[in-house]
Amino acid sequence: MESTGVMHHIRELLIKGKCSSEVINMGYAPGTVYKVQRQVRADAEITTHINGVPIRMSNVNSCAGDTESNDNHDGGIMLHANPPMVCPTCYKPAVHWIVCGDCGRLIPQDCGCPEDSPSLVEGYTMVELIHSHLTERTRA
Repeated sequence: MESTGVMHHIRELLIKGKCSSEVINMGYAPGTVYKVQRQVRADAEITTHINGVPIRMSNVNSCAGDTESNDNHDGGIMLHANPPMVCPTCYKPAVHWIVCGDCGRLIPQDCGCPEDSPSLVEGYTMVELIHSHLTERTRA
């Protein structure tokens, strides 16, 4: 197999949800796997600014292992907030947010809220999230 064929095959495995360690365990060179993983992530990422806050958005499939959909919402897009956005329920910063593929509401993935909390069950609109984030920034 030529090198572009190998890289294409690694890319397909990563897009299908395999993590880098699984691909390496299949016999592919770690350096090649990590190079392709960086390319896949870069291809899937978009950075935007909302009220001066940089938000990096990427396809959930390109971030295999970062998160999964929960029982109430389907994953579609993963937001990587930098700086982290504050969860309006627990007021803890969260870097990873899923945008529900059905309702478009944002669900925090790493704030520490319990599974039955409003943040994980109902999620937030973008307006609610930005308002909470800006309010928290002015308090800091």
